Amino acid sequence: MTARNVALAGNAFLTTPGFEVGTVINEHGLASWNNRISVSSFNMSVTTSSALVFANDVTNFYWSRRGPSVHMNFTVPSNMEYFYNEVTVPVGQDTVGSPASRLRKTLAGSCSPSGKGAGVVDNAFGNEGTGGQAYLVFNWIAGNTYRFITRIRPDGQGSTLYPAWFFAPESKVWRYIATLKRPSTTTHQAGVRSFLENFIDTKGFTGRRVLFGNQWARNLSELQPFCSGAAVDGRRGQLADSVKH
Repeated sequence: MTARNVALAGNAFLTTPGFEVGTVINEHGLASWNNRISVSSFNMSVTTSSALVFANDVTNFYWSRRGPSVHMNFTVPSNMEYFYNEVTVPVGQDTVGSPASRLRKTLAGSCSPSGKGAGVVDNAFGNEGTGGQAYLVFNWIAGNTYRFITRIRPDGQGSTLYPAWFFAPESKVWRYIATLKRPSTTTHQAGVRSFLENFIDTKGFTGRRVLFGNQWARNLSELQPFCSGAAVDGRRGQLADSVKH
């Protein structure tokens, strides 16, 4: 097929009968134009009267393209040991690239595991700092609400223990995940947050949603004040598509 250049100006191509451009180029750089033309390369320039916002930090393109990691941060009273949280992924929101999309797990991550429950796998944390992780393979279902409890307490010997439990409505029992141990640290619940993220950089444009609710600390005071934010890429202007409700 002979290569052709097609010049588009203004928004005329949006209204011209019989001619429309509406195909998304996939992760391999190929696209179909009205199912008639195969596009092997695509160059586009844009002139706009408003400010153009785009990811221009070359060293962090992976993080920019994979989409925002959106965090909900909770204010927890001091010296609290237990934190309870409920998580629901709405039906249709467990999209490819999210942790919910493929092999489904319940995961606890911090430092060296000091104990774990039945069926729980523990190993080193993958490509993200130091420490360890422990996870239970569990085929949870979108639309169901799952419960989590994390306890954080000093062990009296200069370290802090992080045990975690998981409750599924399908089994109606609490399951012990693991206890992780962080050395040279003495703390209780602090920096408590929930977050949603995507791992695949070619799927960052895909929407995803999660619901967090009914958070409680050990003294059984419901946590109402909270602040929301985004990961570092959102804070420095590389991502502008994160939405918090």
